[in-house]
Amino acid sequence: MELWVLFQSKWVLLYKVFYEMEMYMQKPELLAMFQEVDHLYRNVMQVVSANPMVLSIVQGMEQRGSQSEAFRTSFSQGITTMEHIILQLDYMLKAARSQFPRLYFLSQDEVLGLLTVAPGPSHLVPYVRKCFRNVLDLVLELEEVPEEGGSEDQLMSTVAVCGQEGELLKLSTTLRPHSSAVSWLHSLERHIQVSLLQSLQHCLAERVSLALAGQPQPPGSDVSETYELSQMTKQLSGFCHSFPLQCCLVAENVLWCCEMEAGFRGGQGPKAQEQVCSTRIKRLVRNIRQFFKDCNTKGRDAYLLLYMQSLLTLLIHHRDVSTELAEAHLTSATSFEWQKVLKYRLALPLEVAQSHLSQEVLASPAFARLVEGWAQHGECQMEVLGIRLSYGYEYVGPSSCQIHTPMTDRMALALMLALHSSQCSALIGPSGVGKIRTLRDLGQRLGRQIATLRCY
Repeated sequence: MELWVLFQSKWVLLYKVFYEMEMYMQKPELLAMFQEVDHLYRNVMQVVSANPMVLSIVQGMEQRGSQSEAFRTSFSQGITTMEHIILQLDYMLKAARSQFPRLYFLSQDEVLGLLTVAPGPSHLVPYVRKCFRNVLDLVLELEEVPEEGGSEDQLMSTVAVCGQEGELLKLSTTLRPHSSAVSWLHSLERHIQVSLLQSLQHCLAERVSLALAGQPQPPGSDVSETYELSQMTKQLSGFCHSFPLQCCLVAENVLWCCEMEAGFRGGQGPKAQEQVCSTRIKRLVRNIRQFFKDCNTKGRDAYLLLYMQSLLTLLIHHRDVSTELAEAHLTSATSFEWQKVLKYRLALPLEVAQSHLSQEVLASPAFARLVEGWAQHGECQMEVLGIRLSYGYEYVGPSSCQIHTPMTDRMALALMLALHSSQCSALIGPSGVGKIRTLRDLGQRLGRQIATLRCY
């Protein structure tokens, strides 16, 4: 029975390839081989339909020359033939992988399964999870009523992708279904990248608005700690639930780099940012403690907690860098110590800034001081030691940040220099020092796809 199931699965796959995709036109000899297997299988099905009793198949397995033994031999030979055919279909797999390179990390059977899957986004969800490891599901909408007898799935359009903790990334434009699964996956990749860029721009504009607006004050002159914590929780919750977590963290990095370089230009140096980060850390720690106290009565927002934990790790890293630069008495942004720090660059398009910031803020000296050193393009880039790498806009989903140490910073710097030079790089050291975690964290910081392959 196991041979039967395996035989049938391969037969279904190749039947779709040859008779529904019409790939046999390129290699007719493969079609001839499959037709022999197909004829064999149809004869088996005729025999079984005449006597559909299961026991007639499984009984007498030890008897030579029995019907069950003949079936076993036929299935074994058919499986061998079909596996040979699948190996000969390499040209078809190469064409699909050239069109969508992520398929290079899928097995032969998985790519063939993709090429023969029924059209419709819902049938492609398993392959979306394989190609985009942080996408768990798709949000689909029916844009038009199907005709009588038609399939709704073929008319479903994709409007958002779902990540862990219920995170949603809304696509900037609706992705309509396509008859080619490979073309649809390629379009999904581009839609995700464009949507992340736009989300990142709007996220940065909102973060600048919050930074320039300052902390909310209650009516009256006294500010109670309870009120301050509740307002901060509302602010953090509203901010992190409006944008993907990776956009929130990238926007935080962009703003910190702008403020650091504004301090260099103003002659204040990194000491001011050290104080600002220390103050924010103290507030955030109090907020997290209050969050856990309120968990029993209000329930726990796991997504908000993950954001606060990631933000705390990031702020500690910013404070440590600022402290190191301040202790070195640096006053210029051209110093080596500042140049070796990974910096994020992103400029806001005028229409995005106007949609989030008031005219008073846009005309304020604080805003002009902040954006003076911004890049003149709307694409996000990372800069270190004078080299720039483009952000990849890979959806990485909500995840905690790695704790930075001098060792992990050196490893990340070596990997980035190798990436810029298109060279190989290896992290060598004892287990437990964070080699794999550093590599994955760097991929998330760069917005790049990370593929893990076993070499042994």
